[in-house]
Amino acid sequence: MRGKSWFAGALLAITAATPVVADTDTSSRFYVGFGVQDLRGFRDDGLYDGLTLNREDDRGGMLYAGVEVLPWLAFETTIRDLGEYRADGAKQEFGALTVDALFLTPPIAGLSAYGVLGMAGVASDIRLPDTRRDSSDAGVHVGVGAQWLIPNTPVGVRASVSRIYADAEIYRGVDIGGQPFADSQDYRFRFTTAQVGVHYRF
Repeated sequence: MRGKSWFAGALLAITAATPVVADTDTSSRFYVGFGVQDLRGFRDDGLYDGLTLNREDDRGGMLYAGVEVLPWLAFETTIRDLGEYRADGAKQEFGALTVDALFLTPPIAGLSAYGVLGMAGVASDIRLPDTRRDSSDAGVHVGVGAQWLIPNTPVGVRASVSRIYADAEIYRGVDIGGQPFADSQDYRFRFTTAQVGVHYRF
C-alpha cells in the first residue's frame, strides 16, 4: 500500500509540473508588410487642361499593417507613394493613406482572392503654373487582389489592382492685395494602381 501511495503521489506531482499545451493555431492574426506599386492610370477633372502631364517616376513604395478579425475579413492600413510627375516643367508628388476592409475567399492550398473597400486620403505637393498646393478630402478606395500564404511559414505574398477617388481643393491665382493663391477650386482625382507585396504574420 505504501508503494502504491508513493507512486500515486509522484505521478500527481509530475502531472502538476507539466505545462498544458492547448491545441490552437500558433499563427497570429496580425501582420505587417511592404511592397511596390505602379500608377497605371491617372485622371483629373480639369486641373491639367492645356498642360502636358509627364510621368517622371510613376513607381513608389508602400507599407501596410493589418489584422484578420475573421477567416473572411481583415482590416488594413497602408501608406502609399503614388509617384512624381511634371507638367510643363513643374513638379507634382502624390501620396496616400488608405484604411480598408479586405473580404477574402476561403483559401485553397494557401491561395485566396479578396476584394477591397475603404477610405483614402491623398496628399500632394503641387508646383504647377499659377498653382500652389491642394488639400485633399477623404476619398474612396476599391480594388481586387489575390494572396498566397506560404505553407509552414509566417510569410504571405500578394498582388492587386485598386483605384483611389479623392476630391481636392486646389488653391490658384493672386488676389488684389498681392497675396498669392487666394482662390480655390474643387477637383476630383482618380488613381489606378497595380501593386505587389510581401507580409509577415507575428
